[in-house]
Amino acid sequence: LRLSGGDAVAAPAQCHARYHSEYDGVAVVWGDKNVVADAAACCASCEAHATAATAEGRTACNAWVFCGDAKACGSKLGHCWLKHTQDPSLPGHASHMWTAGAILPPGKTALDFRIAARERRAAAH
Repeated sequence: LRLSGGDAVAAPAQCHARYHSEYDGVAVVWGDKNVVADAAACCASCEAHATAATAEGRTACNAWVFCGDAKACGSKLGHCWLKHTQDPSLPGHASHMWTAGAILPPGKTALDFRIAARERRAAAH
């Protein structure tokens, strides 16, 4: 099961990229410190951060947000925010100028996260 929604973005399938979307989460790398050419490069930056951070025991990137619309982004053009969110399978929220995606852990699917969320909700009641 892939994450759903939106027009196709020029990025690998494992990036789960969507136009006009933004993920919430804790910034692990600020966008102005990580300027890249496109959504695929932003996703690759998130993957590289996740690998390094995991090896070092730091909070790893699992969601990314890229500003690629020159008119809407202005001085933020190319900014690539790397984030960590509790559930990277959630689609984020609508945003006119951002393209966003998520990196799911190896062997995990969006369905795995949805099942875990249901189980957390059931245990809370």
